[in-house]
Amino acid sequence: MFAYAAGPELFAAYGFFPGLFVHGQMGSGKTKVGEWNMACWGFSLISGIGIIKATPVGLLQELQNYSCLPVWGDEFKQLEVGPEKLAIISDAYNRQPPAKWSVTGVQRKIKTMFMISGESTSSVAAVRSRYTHIQVSEQRRLVNQLQWFTEQKSNLFLFGRVLMERRPKFVKHVRFFLEQWLKNPGTKKLNEREKMGHGIHWASWMAMMALLESHSPDEIAAFKSFMLDHAARAASDVTSETNINIFWMDLITAWKAGEINVDCFLVDSKYQEFDPGGQRAGIGNVAQRWTSYRLYMDPEPTMAQLKIYMSKQRGSVTLKRNDLRDQLSKNPYWMEGTITKRFRRGGTGGTTAWGILADKHPLGFQEGVTDEQFQAYLKDRESADPRQGPLYTLIQEVDLARKKRKTEDAP
Repeated sequence: MFAYAAGPELFAAYGFFPGLFVHGQMGSGKTKVGEWNMACWGFSLISGIGIIKATPVGLLQELQNYSCLPVWGDEFKQLEVGPEKLAIISDAYNRQPPAKWSVTGVQRKIKTMFMISGESTSSVAAVRSRYTHIQVSEQRRLVNQLQWFTEQKSNLFLFGRVLMERRPKFVKHVRFFLEQWLKNPGTKKLNEREKMGHGIHWASWMAMMALLESHSPDEIAAFKSFMLDHAARAASDVTSETNINIFWMDLITAWKAGEINVDCFLVDSKYQEFDPGGQRAGIGNVAQRWTSYRLYMDPEPTMAQLKIYMSKQRGSVTLKRNDLRDQLSKNPYWMEGTITKRFRRGGTGGTTAWGILADKHPLGFQEGVTDEQFQAYLKDRESADPRQGPLYTLIQEVDLARKKRKTEDAP
């Protein structure tokens, strides 16, 4: 909320301004958090603009009317917000209104960014990555401060007034702390949008602390550590919602439901002493070799069967076959070159296949498994290998089914 005071300079420098997404269960207190946030800028509100009931034109009007002040969009529900409104919620990030003919010839100008609240968040990666997400949880509340905030709500505008009175100094602080954030080694693995979005918000909080001299070094260090961790988890959430990762999760779910035929896949494997992370898989002198898998897919029947399954679930396959292939091929797990395989038993002709290296797939080999997690798995073989992601469910079951079929077909 403090970042809005530096909105003009930040947008001029970077061409975007990140928003805030407050979500949580009904009764968790997210609406109260929205009230108090808006009160910092002098607004006495008990709810925001109902996103579901508002028209796209109405949302654009508010984004123009509020200038650089926050617009509170309330009651967000993923399944009930249409694509046109989602586009506005997303495009407010870089203030690019959707092109639309107007009888008056006047196009609405986006001048600010939303604060969104609701029980659900968006499953669209482009929307998620433009907002810092904060979950409000009653169970995580340390102390009930409702009475204090209710009594002080009318005084929260003082924060906004301080920011306006000392805005040049605040903007200077924001730029300084943002540079520090970008140099931090903990941000190197974040994609640019997550890094900048969370960085701007953290830098604005730090700038306000510098103006007020309100927090101790230990508190500041703890909050920075929290923000780095929060940004990393948010980046992981965004990645899981990209089209190709949604495709893989839908494919694995359809396979588990028995809706994808085993003839759509082939698997081959290679045993090795170490896993891709260089960790020896064994206890004592007993080596447990790592199996590196390659998964081959017959794209035409796989896509056809997945579409049928998704339609039963009232869903759809986001990408067409060629678009999916193009996006998959840009990932390190994609096997380059023309691959020809014979998928069906008794067949004579080959089929052009898609090849996947499980060791390099984000749902395949899992990096960052601790020694404690690994040793716990070795001591309890009923537990799942923490190094194996969801893709191994599909791969190992296909491998087993193929081997079983081969045994049954043997004379």
